[in-house]
Amino acid sequence: MSILRAANAQFLKSLMASTLVMMPPAAMASNTLLAATSGLEQTRDAAAPTIEFYGPAMLVRLSVAQNAHCPAAILSKLANDPSDEIRGAVAANSNTPDADKDRLARDSNDIVSEAVLLNPSFVGPATLSYLANSRQPKIIETLAANPKTTPDVLSKLAQGPIQTEYLLLSLARNPHLPPEQVVRLSRVGDRLVRTFLARQSTMSPAALAVLAQDGDLGVRSFVAQNANTPASALELLSKDNNEVVREGVAANPSTPIAVLKKLAGDTSWAVRLEVAQNAKSIKEDPTLIDQLAADKQMRVRWALATNHSLPAAVVEKLANDSSERVREAVARNPSTVPDIIKRLNKVNSVAIDQIIAARPSLSSDMFAVLSGSESPLVRHTLAQNPYLPESDAKKLMADSSLMVRLALATNSFKGTAPGNSWRNEVFKKLSSDGNEDVRQAVATNPNVDAAVLSGLVNDASVMVLRALASNPATPEAALISLAGNADSVVLQRLLNRVQRPGDAVFDQLAQSKDAALRLLVAASNRVPSSALKALSADRDPNVRVAVASNPLASAAVLESLGGDASLDVKTAVAANKNSPASLLKKLAGDDELVRAAVAGNASAPADLLEQFSRDKNPDIRRAVAANPAAPAAVLTALSDDSEVWIAVPGWRQFN
Repeated sequence: MSILRAANAQFLKSLMASTLVMMPPAAMASNTLLAATSGLEQTRDAAAPTIEFYGPAMLVRLSVAQNAHCPAAILSKLANDPSDEIRGAVAANSNTPDADKDRLARDSNDIVSEAVLLNPSFVGPATLSYLANSRQPKIIETLAANPKTTPDVLSKLAQGPIQTEYLLLSLARNPHLPPEQVVRLSRVGDRLVRTFLARQSTMSPAALAVLAQDGDLGVRSFVAQNANTPASALELLSKDNNEVVREGVAANPSTPIAVLKKLAGDTSWAVRLEVAQNAKSIKEDPTLIDQLAADKQMRVRWALATNHSLPAAVVEKLANDSSERVREAVARNPSTVPDIIKRLNKVNSVAIDQIIAARPSLSSDMFAVLSGSESPLVRHTLAQNPYLPESDAKKLMADSSLMVRLALATNSFKGTAPGNSWRNEVFKKLSSDGNEDVRQAVATNPNVDAAVLSGLVNDASVMVLRALASNPATPEAALISLAGNADSVVLQRLLNRVQRPGDAVFDQLAQSKDAALRLLVAASNRVPSSALKALSADRDPNVRVAVASNPLASAAVLESLGGDASLDVKTAVAANKNSPASLLKKLAGDDELVRAAVAGNASAPADLLEQFSRDKNPDIRRAVAANPAAPAAVLTALSDDSEVWIAVPGWRQFN
């Protein structure tokens, strides 16, 4: 008998722990200890120590205070609640009147005061000004981070007695901080704050001028890269001892040309490289270009060759450079003219030919030359070129190299006219390729004609079928055929397609032997009513729960599930907003979990919510209190909630 008593006592402990919220440590000492045994013989268990809880009535009132639809009058009343948590919830509620927010900002509990600042609605200037005088770092830090805080309050915080790192960083991040305070933070802020400011594209030239003289290398390097940095500051930074700072100046589009000319002779090749890549140096001083083109360091000449604004004479010079890397950069540059491209092709460099093969603007002669290249690497690159002409595409579709045919199968041909029949001929040929990877690439390509994709439905490779199931261009008839496939991955890909498959596909998937797949179908936000109806009679209760939880479930389907043998299914039905009022009233007399779900349902009729607001179970009353559809009269009554439910409901008692 003592074993049964111990079990009963432990059960009641766990029941109360699931119903109530444990108190914060600071509040435990001042509250009454709730005995978990409640009249039963007390049994101590070392694994389950005695715990103090908030009363269930308090949690009901807390839910009222947190309800986003709670009327202002009720919130005003709850603003005087003895519970700090309830007052904090009122302080954060967007419906709370300004006068109450102002009063709660002066609350003796700092957490309540801080909650006012987290309120999404307007907080008055007087309230903000009062909070700015707080001596609690957490409050003023939250105030500094709030984008609604006015500039005058931010200025007050910036010059206040509390100067924590987080406060200063929050001020720096606030877009409403006055410019003069930004300049001040540039001087007095710690390294983290100054680094943050130096990186901002909205920083004023005045603040950046201050940061340019910063003793920290990281700060100066970010200032050097900032396009808002004034010319005088950039000139100063161009003389910095650290080359990282000078690199930033050399790359800055705002750097004066006179400064760039000096940096073009810098002892560090990395600095000269940045000058070579700076478009300003190319556009404004031709002599500077000649100097960089003759630089002894190959990396500098390479950087210059990547610049899209080079004069033809300089490109000509770099195309004959002794370094292949420089010539590769010329070949990759989109501004390089066809004559130079043709000359580079004659160098017989596979690396350069690969780069040329990827260029969109090639002459028909150059396409023909490259398609006949002895290097499969060059032909592979060419096969991916979306501007590939018909003759070369047909030549490559029979290429002896697998990698070439595979690349051709992925080609979008976006550079050719849409509807060209020769593209379909190429893809059709590749769709019958003896290699599985090539056929899979065709099945994956969204630019392949529907007829070609349909021809792959009976492919022997499951990898091809999986690719086909995901392809947005696969026609509906092919998708329906795939829905009868035995491979679970094919079926899941059909279900997860970006483009919604038709109802017929869903109906077939709902008949799958795979319970996990049926569960996914039942939970889908695109499932048709026909599939949900079929799945509502599924033998797996988890599938029926998914149907009952689906926001697309019709009233008829929910009615059929309302009498389900599974408690979980009925609970899901009770929580579904599509459940009709008549069904919800019927479920209101069901199991406690089901009733709680009905009480929280925004579609529950007002009279039912009023009835639930007087329920002996605090879980039910709490669900009503959190319900956005709860009438004002019901919330008013619950805001005075004082019922304490200690007894174990009959359905949970041990025999």
